[in-house]
Amino acid sequence: SLRQAEELLLQALKLEPKNAKNALLFSNLGLVQRRLGEYDKALESYSFALNFAPLAVPILLDRAAIYMETGKTDRVHISTFFAGTIRRHG
Repeated sequence: SLRQAEELLLQALKLEPKNAKNALLFSNLGLVQRRLGEYDKALESYSFALNFAPLAVPILLDRAAIYMETGKTDRVHISTFFAGTIRRHG
């Protein structure tokens, strides 16, 4: 279930909180939370993921999608701008 997946991801994050690979765990957690309709938690998880991997275009775009879904369109432009800039110059 999604709730179980969320709990397991949270447990994994507690094992090594400073591990650089946590970007993937936080990204997956954001996906699970988004599917649960917990958009604020998902945005927080994606933002934590970007702390570990600030140039991760998929995470930027996932976060932008939530901004769109929640009507925070002013923030969409920022996320998609960075994603586009990274794709062109990365």
